[in-house]
Amino acid sequence: MRKIFFNLLKESMRDMRIASPTYFRKVTRTDRLIKFVILRFIPRWITPNHVTVIRFMSVPILIALVLGGYTKVATVVFILSALSDAIDGALARTRNRITKWGIVNDPLADKLLVGSMVAIMVSKYIHPILAFVIIGLEIVIFAGALYRTKEGGIIVPAKWVGKIKMVVESVALGLIFIFAITGISHILFISTLLFYAAIFFAVLSVFVYKSI
Repeated sequence: MRKIFFNLLKESMRDMRIASPTYFRKVTRTDRLIKFVILRFIPRWITPNHVTVIRFMSVPILIALVLGGYTKVATVVFILSALSDAIDGALARTRNRITKWGIVNDPLADKLLVGSMVAIMVSKYIHPILAFVIIGLEIVIFAGALYRTKEGGIIVPAKWVGKIKMVVESVALGLIFIFAITGISHILFISTLLFYAAIFFAVLSVFVYKSI
């Protein structure tokens, strides 16, 4: 079943072209640091797509943990899942394992992870309207990218604003998890400010992608 699923995805993306292919292959300093600290312990047979699939699988597990009240365990799972985003990217670039499937599905896994946790944690500890705005912007950004891919057959790389947004959202969510454990109000205040910053970068992302 898994092979059929991956074959269908591969077939559907066969004719897609990648915008700025060198952009995807550029190894950053962060990639080199991750390679030195983490990647040398990861076997060669593990691909970036494997890591992305694990992130997909972590989403329902996280939802179950959070709704079940296992906040401490959920915090650990969320941090590992969020870090896997940097790991699969570094793995792809440093080992030259970049695929169209990974380029398309890596940001989708990120949005499912962030979106599900925003829907639960932000709604519960900050405000449902803030959660609605963040998720709405994520849908607009992803739908726009998907539309351009289907219309022009071109996969567009995430811009720096999108990457900053993802990092800010992940840190803000991590702080909410910590607040849920410790109850320290200052942590929730900082998390709220970071979410407003994430909204700014999300809006900026919309205009950046429209200019492509």
